[in-house]
Amino acid sequence: MTDLYLRTGEKFDPDATISIAGAKQKRFLSAPTAKANGAAEVLAVRSCSRCGGGGGSGRWAYTGWTCHMCGGSGKTGIVPVKLYTAERLARLEEQTEKRNAKASAERERKAAEEAARRAAEAEQNLAASLEQYPDEMAFIQQVDLAELPFGEDFIKELREKTAGGHLLTEAQAKSVQRIQSVIDWEAFTQSLIDNGEDITAGRQELVGYILKLEWRPAFGGGYQTKLLFIDERGFKLWGNVPKGVCEHLKRNSDGDLVLESGKRMQIAFTATLEAKESRFGFFKRPTAASLLALPPDRQQDADNQRGADVRHERQEDPGCSM
Repeated sequence: MTDLYLRTGEKFDPDATISIAGAKQKRFLSAPTAKANGAAEVLAVRSCSRCGGGGGSGRWAYTGWTCHMCGGSGKTGIVPVKLYTAERLARLEEQTEKRNAKASAERERKAAEEAARRAAEAEQNLAASLEQYPDEMAFIQQVDLAELPFGEDFIKELREKTAGGHLLTEAQAKSVQRIQSVIDWEAFTQSLIDNGEDITAGRQELVGYILKLEWRPAFGGGYQTKLLFIDERGFKLWGNVPKGVCEHLKRNSDGDLVLESGKRMQIAFTATLEAKESRFGFFKRPTAASLLALPPDRQQDADNQRGADVRHERQEDPGCSM
């Protein structure tokens, strides 16, 4: 009798057994029936795929040991199973290998086309980002991450993404500009300090930039705003906010002053200076301040005032006390 094989390559054994619900029984229930093309067919017991033919499992002790798929029988029916001669099985394996090779080649072709498309898209996006945001892209690609005051992870991620073809968005570019602005500001103030002069006591005109505004308790109750100021001559001063400054600060929805909005504002005023250290002191009795320039991130406000003299003192000053 010609040897027959299952599709898996296992040799057909008419006396093979299978464990069903803890008992052995014959796996094949009929004699092979010849089919066309060197094939045959035999009826076989199909064991349950859920319980593996056991009929149940201790893993289901809390919900009932019995398998719900086979009802505890360990099998899900009797099915026809194809058998093949060695020659027919070899031809099937050869056909399968050809189909797999063809499918693999097609997948590789599509993957290569997709890779080429993505590479072209990445190149276009990089060119578009460089054209639209040249300064921001140069900063992203060249800045030393260890020297960033903040945003190191953000810039590192942008560097990797833009190198990989990510198109820099307007929001991302604005975030980069904010980081650049802080770095430029710190470098600028440091240059003032490095090339600065010692404080000369007495009353004099001051031109410089607001470094910080803070609420401090006032004598008699309430709060008043204090100002840390750096003069263009490179020394720092601390004192009460001059009149005319707070009218240029932003206010929140409750009408309260947003002190952070005054940082980097350029102003001019006259005050009496008292030195505590060579490059740090206090100012007293300040005159009303003139606004020379708003902070860079509020430049739009200055543009809205184009044509007007931004050094003038407004008639109404809401003041900085609370």
